[in-house]
Amino acid sequence: SLHDALPIFNLKKKKSSDCKELPFNAHGCDWSKSTDRIAIFGYRKDEFKSPPVLQIYDWKNKKVLFEESSELGNRLAWSPDGKLLAINVRDSGVKIFDSEQDWKSVVFGEDSVRGVGFFAWSPDSTKIALTKFKDLKVFDVKSGKQVFQKVLENPRDVSWSADGKTILCRYCFNPDDYYKVN
Repeated sequence: SLHDALPIFNLKKKKSSDCKELPFNAHGCDWSKSTDRIAIFGYRKDEFKSPPVLQIYDWKNKKVLFEESSELGNRLAWSPDGKLLAINVRDSGVKIFDSEQDWKSVVFGEDSVRGVGFFAWSPDSTKIALTKFKDLKVFDVKSGKQVFQKVLENPRDVSWSADGKTILCRYCFNPDDYYKVN
């Protein structure tokens, strides 16, 4: 049978330098840009009826730092500073795990029936923008408060400008719009 694995490719040597076999079928992964942490999520092998698994793995020390099984979605991303991990929660919001608070988590944007489509971190890791059924919302991660909202028809991708003051959000049936975030 097939096994999921995470090969690490050394671009200078043009070959795989290391590989970790996973205890589950991975559906997504992201490597923190400022640490040796890798976030992986998926389903335990042969257990697709069970909740998905999120695993935080320390690549340098070759050990699992954190694992959780819950109704997770299909997207995840580390904050630019590598301290926070966001993953969408099925039919709800975005769950953010804090590596400096023993992986304590909080969910943002769980005020509507539909789950989060897309999300993006601000360049300074202090805000997260997310799209829902008919909304683009921005939350201050520290306070948990919503700092911006725009009603849009079926919003899709969301991205921040390098200075963190402007958001680009693509949505259906209309041209791209730019929004200022104060």
